[in-house]
This record gives sequence, C-alpha cells and structure tokens, in this order.
Amino acid sequence: WTGKIAACLKNFKFHRYFLLQSDHLSQALAEFKPADGMEFIKYNFSDTYDKITQDLSPETQNGFWHLVYWKANRIYRKACIEKTLFCNPLIAGDKYWKSILHADNYEYHPPIAYGSEVFRLYSMSCINFSCSSIQMSEAVTHRVFDVPASGGFVITDAREQMSQLFDADKEFVSYSSIDDIKHLIEKYLRDDKGRVSIIKS
Repeated sequence: WTGKIAACLKNFKFHRYFLLQSDHLSQALAEFKPADGMEFIKYNFSDTYDKITQDLSPETQNGFWHLVYWKANRIYRKACIEKTLFCNPLIAGDKYWKSILHADNYEYHPPIAYGSEVFRLYSMSCINFSCSSIQMSEAVTHRVFDVPASGGFVITDAREQMSQLFDADKEFVSYSSIDDIKHLIEKYLRDDKGRVSIIKS
C-alpha cells in the first residue's frame, strides 16, 4: 500500500490538516475494523467528516478516502505480519516491506504474479498467511479459495462470509484477533495431520 499512498499524496497534495486527519481516521479504522467505515467515521468523527465533505471537491474527497483506507490497510497488515516474524516467514511483496518492517527475521521475495507461480508457492508452503483489507469487513479474499485449490493450507482473518461458505475448523482456520496469530501458527506447524485434514476437506 505504500506505493499507492505515495501516488495519492503526490496527486492531491492535501493540506496539512487533512494529512493529520487521515492518520487519525486510518488508525481508528485499523483498530475497530467497522462493518461500514464511512458511517463509523461520520458518527465518531463528525466534525472531521463535515469539514472533508464541505471543503474538498468530490474528486479530492475520493482521493482522501482512498488515502485513509490504504493507510488503515497498511497499519493492519503490518501488525498482522509482525505476529508471524517469530517463525522467520517468507514475505513475497513489494520493496516497501523492507522499510516498513524494522526486523531481519524474515526472508524477502519480490512480488509473484497471480497465476501458476503463486499457486505453486501456495502448495509448497507449510502455512500460507492471509489478512484481508479493512474495507472487506465481511467478505473473504480470493486467497481463501486459491490456497486450498492449490493444495495448500491457509490461516486467515475471520470474516462473516467464511461460516457461510465453509465449515469452521474442518475446512478453514481463522483468527479473530491478531493476538491469536502466533498461537495458530505454532499449533499448525506442529500438527501435520491437522493441516492435511483441512487441505483435503
């Protein structure tokens, strides 16, 4: 998300007030992960919401909300990934991970294009880890389908639609809090049979 954030800041050149507010709002979204982010902001940050809608043009408002959500996603994903560092994970992604994660206990790999190569990575990995976007408060990501279809095992964040699509603990493993991440990874690193059973379900 860092590249998108940088492009947004370059394109819109927001006043300092809006930059500060984007930090506050994104932090709140990342912490509470509301089902309706806009309603959450409108209700809990009404003065800020009014100023945004009154002072910014529709196009600039759109850019501002993108900035807020991208920042929120970066905060949330960074917090999730930091919980995995105890097991020296492989992180495949853009170059900005190196500057965001102030640690050296992980392996870095450049982005892998969606398709056969990433599917092979899913099948080769002991555990695949997934965290959704903030704006997807209820929906599941495509990785929840792609990893099992590739013969891999995935731990993902809990979303309401998961229980409508799969049987909990039989077909998927999820965390409701980022504090559960380390425990689940440790558990399934030790439980080969459990992983295989879920993959085959």
